[in-house]
Amino acid sequence: MNLSRKAVQKHHLGSHLDCRCRAQPFGHRLPVLSHFGFPCPGCGMTRAALALLQLNLAAAWQFHPMVFALPYLLVLFLRDGRVFRNRALNIAVFCLVALGFAAQYFYKLFCLQ
Repeated sequence: MNLSRKAVQKHHLGSHLDCRCRAQPFGHRLPVLSHFGFPCPGCGMTRAALALLQLNLAAAWQFHPMVFALPYLLVLFLRDGRVFRNRALNIAVFCLVALGFAAQYFYKLFCLQ
């Protein structure tokens, strides 16, 4: 019983960390959802990153499949947009990541609602 309670508390904490501080003035955890009526493209990314840090790959995938692109995007940001030496490869991989974000967002908007 205590283990399940701890698991529930840990999930509850992860949910509270998801935009809680910034969204408080809006009266809702998710300001984009409360103002516009649909979730933002990054909805679930915080919970996915927390699950990934805990090495819970299945939960990370369920929260936001593009969480696995975060290491690439971090390197891209830290190295001024150049992960690979080949410029065309940098552009191609970045376009694939952007396409992945768009695909999962439209899937979430139109297929899961």
